[in-house]
Amino acid sequence: MTNHHVSNYIFPVSATMVGVCMTVISLMQLIPKDVISLWSDNFLAIDSLAFLASAMLSYWSIQHNDDLLHIECYAD
Repeated sequence: MTNHHVSNYIFPVSATMVGVCMTVISLMQLIPKDVISLWSDNFLAIDSLAFLASAMLSYWSIQHNDDLLHIECYAD
């Protein structure tokens, strides 16, 4: 497997992880609020943004097949 095809694997996994993070954030709203739930909400929101950035970069790398290998490395 060459490095150029890594984006084909990064994109669906990172998009799925965005959905998982959002689902856990919404489920965390059902439990009583305390310090741990607030920290976990913030942590999952930051994780979700990181996975979203990874999904966007890997999509960009898939759509533009010219030499954008460095964007694929950022997505990874």
